[in-house]
Amino acid sequence: MQIQKLVLITSLLAFSSASLAEPKGPRMFDRADTNGDGYISLEEFSTPPKDRGHPADADGNGEITRAEISQHIAERGAEMSERANEHFTKMDLNGDDVVTREEAKAAAFARMDKDQDGMLSKQELKRSHKKHSGKRKRDHDQ
Repeated sequence: MQIQKLVLITSLLAFSSASLAEPKGPRMFDRADTNGDGYISLEEFSTPPKDRGHPADADGNGEITRAEISQHIAERGAEMSERANEHFTKMDLNGDDVVTREEAKAAAFARMDKDQDGMLSKQELKRSHKKHSGKRKRDHDQ
């Protein structure tokens, strides 16, 4: 029950602050800071428009009920479990239900080696770094 409360609070905070946490970062902040004092007061703070909503708002009315957040968590949990299993299967090269360091290394290399030439170019490394550093930031922000 405590975890559900924490997820609910976190989701509601993310819902409320989503308009400020967009990739446009500083521009969004500057627009929200209408008096230019470098801070966003409660009066300046706004939530995203109703049409942008939160994925947990199943009926789209701009409000999240406990039932909606519980349903959202259950759906996300199932999605995450499915993706984790798919990822594990890809990494488990010999199919023994154990991912060794060598298999994890080979799987990571294969994901990065887009042209599958057995070598990583600067471009492939750069692309992979951008993709994963952005994902870590998104995961941390959620």
